[in-house]
Amino acid sequence: MVGIWMVLAIAVGVVVIVFKVMEVGMVTIVVREMLVLVVTTMVVVEEPFSLSDQLQEATNYIKTLEMKLEKMKDKKNRLLEIQRENMSMNKGGSKPPQIEIQQMGLALVIGLITGLDFQFMFKECIRFLLEEGAYIVSANYIVSGDSFFHTIHCQVEESSNGARISERLKMFVYDSCAFY
Repeated sequence: MVGIWMVLAIAVGVVVIVFKVMEVGMVTIVVREMLVLVVTTMVVVEEPFSLSDQLQEATNYIKTLEMKLEKMKDKKNRLLEIQRENMSMNKGGSKPPQIEIQQMGLALVIGLITGLDFQFMFKECIRFLLEEGAYIVSANYIVSGDSFFHTIHCQVEESSNGARISERLKMFVYDSCAFY
């Protein structure tokens, strides 16, 4: 019975090393496999192993864990490379913001879709509307993937101001993204 605890102690030492190297999700798999091996060893072993057999078993198990660790590292590196490639492709094709404005009497409903590079545009649109004298009723946004969907509800004093503000806001948004 002492031998089983020695194998367990050696295996736990390996798991601690693996934990420091790999992400938590992958370590959970290794810990689960180690516990299955230890439980299996306790059930199967009816007679105690000799010390050299126990050390050999622990050595074999450690080598197996090292091979699995290398495979996991390779997989992680491949996935990180794919992620880097996707990020570099997305940067080259950053989408300019899109704006749509609907006027209903004194109310303006502004829909703004931006990518990650134009998150500041929402704040700038609100600042612009306030400078033009519009009253902001509500302002919301939703994030989906790498796009931000903004909605601004505001009111103007006169309907003629709404048309003027709409045109100036569109020019402001499209001129702002011309520098990017």
